[in-house]
Amino acid sequence: MTDYISKNTFKIIQQRISDDSKLSEQDKLITATIFTANDLDNIQTSDLSDVVQTLREDMKIGLIPENTGELVNQINNENIAGTQEFEDKQNDNLKSDQVFELMSNIISKNKGNHRLVTKQTAKKKANKVLSVKLHANDNNGIAIKRPLLTFSSANIDINNNQSGLFTVDPLNKNRLLPFGKRISPDVLKESLHTIDQLIESYHKFTLDYSDEYGQRIYEAILFAFSSPFISIIRSNSGRPDDEESRDIPQILFIGGAANSGKSSLLRVISKMVKFNQKQDDFIAYDLIYQNDYQKGSNTVKILQDWLSEANVTPLLVDELPNDFFTNVKRGEELVMTLNNNVATQHTSYPAMIATTNSEDYTLNERARRRSYYLKHDAVFNDDFKEASLKTYHDIIDKTNNELFQDFVLRFAEKISDDKTNWNTYRNGNKNDFLALTRAIFKEYYQEIDEPIPKYFPLDRYDDANESGQEKWRKLFDYDRENFVYNKKTDRLLYRMSKLDENVNRYGTKPSIAYVNALSPKVKASSDNSIDQELKGAAFFKWIGEDNPFLKGTFLSRLKRN
Repeated sequence: MTDYISKNTFKIIQQRISDDSKLSEQDKLITATIFTANDLDNIQTSDLSDVVQTLREDMKIGLIPENTGELVNQINNENIAGTQEFEDKQNDNLKSDQVFELMSNIISKNKGNHRLVTKQTAKKKANKVLSVKLHANDNNGIAIKRPLLTFSSANIDINNNQSGLFTVDPLNKNRLLPFGKRISPDVLKESLHTIDQLIESYHKFTLDYSDEYGQRIYEAILFAFSSPFISIIRSNSGRPDDEESRDIPQILFIGGAANSGKSSLLRVISKMVKFNQKQDDFIAYDLIYQNDYQKGSNTVKILQDWLSEANVTPLLVDELPNDFFTNVKRGEELVMTLNNNVATQHTSYPAMIATTNSEDYTLNERARRRSYYLKHDAVFNDDFKEASLKTYHDIIDKTNNELFQDFVLRFAEKISDDKTNWNTYRNGNKNDFLALTRAIFKEYYQEIDEPIPKYFPLDRYDDANESGQEKWRKLFDYDRENFVYNKKTDRLLYRMSKLDENVNRYGTKPSIAYVNALSPKVKASSDNSIDQELKGAAFFKWIGEDNPFLKGTFLSRLKRN
């Protein structure tokens, strides 16, 4: 049994009862107990103190519950914990995470005062919380088992080089070991040069390479390094119900055409952040759920469960299908559900990096802004296939997790520093959630006395918007005769049903992908309209073209002058 009303709360109630006995009859409260703001602070502080003391006592006898700073006894600098105990305690800690949520549900606020609600109301609210929270996910039928990387900010100990991350000892499954290790300047230089070699291989062997393209490759690496701390970044970026925190993406999509090296990049990233040599490089989307019954929906359900776990192992998934993006019950629902759930989640959770084909990528505006998309479509030149494969194998052989082990310790320092700035806005863009990671990598280059490479990304990208721009730019260029422009209203009409004509396609219509790819700034009609109405000036500015319907008009001559 779990006491959802703590003993410190009862102390306050008892004190109030004693105080009320001194009041006149008309001033006494019959069905509620008043709590001041100070009372609530005292309750929370006392409860947390009790938890810490309980943990210390439990640690002395080897009882290590999950997710509360309990994985390692830092006082004695012990690096051992029983993983069976760890797993057995998982559901118990899910209950303990609900204490403050239950408290907030059974305490109502009126005119600045807090009061305990009546028994009937408390029962209804408690049942609602418990019925949702106390049912563990059941994925026992899934063959794939993710390796364990767990995080506890309470166990960050910079002086003893403890990052708060812990893994299973590969030699003894009944032990958990802290993850993170300082590296020497020589190892640091070698690790950074391996990244340089990776990006240089794209320069040498792909078509249409640019330094801006190399920045996107580096950006994917920075996201992967940050992934175990994505919950910390989000929680420190604003209140759970703020848009600022909701805009911190939990999922990165890497969109690339065939033969652009998406899977190869994913494998390199995997080796960089791998902490268990036996773990797979990544998971093929099609193999996550191997039965045919409701394969699509069940696969997404498994992803949702994994991304809601306290296991912060980066989730790397290869080749998301077209259906994931075009079916609102797949990608859109996954992004939005996760975004809403983690807003109230008290534990850490992992991030996901997934590849897809660039032409397949599209999500509606809500899901786009809450995920991250990097364009990765420079195709490898087959004339250099042998040389590119040799170079890639050399890079894979050199790649290891030593830089990542050092990085997690440095990021832990940022978490421990009360002066850390978690919000960075540049040029009016969204919060650069990777700003701290960029800062750490800039420090790396300073330490090896080398300039920051020109392909190092200095800010977050908006490739999802650019992907939509390209999609509609091509549509306008190749199907211009079916766009109808009204000069008086500056409105552009396009019949979306034309996209679905003569297409033998099961499931979501192609027109939906185009509607989702539109920026809300250019829409002048609802998404369900037969004719998509667009704001003329805004649309042409968005796709980066002049309005051809204005050529020869007074307005076009005025613009030229």
